[in-house]
Amino acid sequence: MAEFKKYVRTNTTDLEGALKAAMTPMEHFYDQEHDGLPFFWNSMCGGSYFGNAHHSTYSMSHIPGRWLNALLNAEQVLGIRANEAAVAQLAKWAYASVEKAGIGLPACIDLNTFEVIPETDLHNLREVMHAFYALVKYRSDSQALGLAKCVIRTVDTYFDYDKGYFDKERYEKETGGKVVEPICENYPFPLNFGRYIGPLVKLYKACGCEEALLQAIRLKDVCFRFLLKEDGSYDPEIFGYHTHSTTAMISSLAQLGEVLNDMEILARVKGFMENGLNEIALDFGWCIEFAQRDDMGGEINNTADLMETCLILAKAGFSGYFSKAEKMLRGHLLPAQLLDTYFIPDDLPDSSTCQIRKYSVGAFGFPAPWGHEYEPGHEISFNWDIVGGAAGGLCEALRSRADNRKEMYSVDLLFDFADDVLEVKSPYTNCGKMILRLKKECPGLRVRIPEHVCAQEIQCNGCNAYRSGHYLYLTQLTETEITIYFPFETVMQSYSFRNHTFQVKWWGESIVGMSSAGKRLCFFPDTGETI
Repeated sequence: MAEFKKYVRTNTTDLEGALKAAMTPMEHFYDQEHDGLPFFWNSMCGGSYFGNAHHSTYSMSHIPGRWLNALLNAEQVLGIRANEAAVAQLAKWAYASVEKAGIGLPACIDLNTFEVIPETDLHNLREVMHAFYALVKYRSDSQALGLAKCVIRTVDTYFDYDKGYFDKERYEKETGGKVVEPICENYPFPLNFGRYIGPLVKLYKACGCEEALLQAIRLKDVCFRFLLKEDGSYDPEIFGYHTHSTTAMISSLAQLGEVLNDMEILARVKGFMENGLNEIALDFGWCIEFAQRDDMGGEINNTADLMETCLILAKAGFSGYFSKAEKMLRGHLLPAQLLDTYFIPDDLPDSSTCQIRKYSVGAFGFPAPWGHEYEPGHEISFNWDIVGGAAGGLCEALRSRADNRKEMYSVDLLFDFADDVLEVKSPYTNCGKMILRLKKECPGLRVRIPEHVCAQEIQCNGCNAYRSGHYLYLTQLTETEITIYFPFETVMQSYSFRNHTFQVKWWGESIVGMSSAGKRLCFFPDTGETI
C-alpha cells in the first residue's frame, strides 16, 4: 500500500544539483525489449496501470527531442559528459522518425509491431527539431542537419503562409503520409507551428542555417497576423486548450526576438506575459495543464517556458523580469522536482527496464501550486518528456545567474555559483547574508536587489554601495571578500485562480509557506504552521 505523508523533501536553492538529478531518468528509461525506445507515459500511483509505457506518436521523436536538448545542454553547462549510450539511442530514434517513413516529417510508430509508419503528428515538429539542433550544436552531426533541412523544406512546401494553415490534403496526396489529429482538440497554430519556432531559432544559432531563421520569421508573421494581438490577450478557442503549446510558442517568439534584437517582437511577448498569461498561470510559475480544467493540476514544462521567457525579457532591459524568473525558480520549478519516492508502491512487479523508485528521482510532472498531489486519490504521473523541458529551463537559469560580457559584471539571480571572476554565496542559504569573493580585478560590479527586502536596511562590508533601480552598485572594492546583508521581509500574499484561493508566505523571492489544509505530498509548510 502506498504511503502518503503531508510533506516531501524539496530543493529550492541548488540549480546544479537539480539539473544533475534531472539527468538520471533521461539516462535510464529505455525499453530494451524494443530496441531501446524511450518511454513516454508514466504512472506512479492512483492510475489504471503502474510503471512506464509508450505512446504511438510521442515515444519516437517527442522524447528524443526533449531529452537530447536537455542532456546535451546539461553536458555543456555542468561540464560533465552525458551518458553517450543514451545520446546514441535518442539520436537513432530521432533519425528514424524522419528517415524510415520517407514522408518528410516526424513519423509515428505502431505499438503492436514497433515499426515506423507513414503517419505524422505535427505536435512533434518542435521536438524533432530540438533533437536535430542539439546534435548539430553539440555533436557537429551532419546527418541531423540534413534531416532538419528536410523537415524545413517539407513545412515550406505545404504551409500556406498567407492563409496561415498547413495544406493537409495536398501533403497526404503527394507524400503518401497521413496527418494524425490530436486526441484533445483540433490543431490551432500553437499546438504545431507556433511551438516549433523556438528550435528553428536554436538551429540558426547553432550553425547559421538561414532557411531555419527565415521559416521562423514567416511563422512569427502568421502568429502576429492571426493569433497574438498587441494587447497580449488569451482566448483558448484560438490558442487551444493545451497550455504548454501556448507557453512554448511565447518562449519561441522571445527567442526569435532576442536573436533578431527585435524589440517589437519582445514587446508583443511582454504584452502576453502581463495580460493573457493571468488566465492560465500564477506569478510564481504554476500554470494549469489544460485551460478547461477545474482543478489545480499544472505542468512544469509550462513553468520552464515562462521562466526562460522572463530571462530573455530581462536581458533585453525590461524591468522586473529577473525577479519574476527567480520567483518561478524558487517558488515552483525547483520545489516541484521529485526527490522523495516513498509514496510509489513497492509491492508491484518491477523489471530492470522499469525501476521506478530508483531512477525516477529528479523527475518533473503535473504539480499543484502546493505539491505533487492536487487532490487526494488522483493519479500521480511524471511523463518523461517533462523532465526534459524542466532540465532545459534549468540550463538557461544556470547560464543567466550573472552577466560578465559587458564592462559591468552583473549578478542577476541570487544563487550560489563561481566563475573565473567571482564566487557567490547566496543569501538564501546564508541567513540573508550574501558573500562575494573576487578572484581577480573587476572593473564594475552590481547585484540585483530582490523583492520583499527592506532596501533602506541593506548593509555592505568591503566596499561602498549605492542603489539605482533594481540594482546595488558596488564601488571602491577595498577587500577581496564583500558581504551584503539583505534584510528579507516575510510577506503573506493571497492568490485566487478561478474558484481556488490560497495563501502564500514569501521570504524575499522564495516561498516558505503555502496554505494546504488536507493536502498531501506538499512542498511547503502550511501557512498556519510555524516555519
